[in-house]
Amino acid sequence: MFATLTLARVGETARAKAIVEELQKSYPSQTVLKVYWLPTIKAAIELMPTIPPKSGVSGSCCSYELGKPPQFQLGTLYPVYIAA
Repeated sequence: MFATLTLARVGETARAKAIVEELQKSYPSQTVLKVYWLPTIKAAIELMPTIPPKSGVSGSCCSYELGKPPQFQLGTLYPVYIAA
């Protein structure tokens, strides 16, 4: 899921959409995937501007940033982070 979210956030939306479709087909009964990760990834895809910014830096990140959780931790705030 992290790789798919990363693809969506860097503008590789076609690849992210393909992975989302595959995940939906392969794991139809995974609750966390269905109600947490897939909506978050889809939101990241939809929020991606059609014209990418010219600068590779869009802002700063702090070590306590909630959008960067420990790997495989459930219950992170990615949906809130994406919407901000």
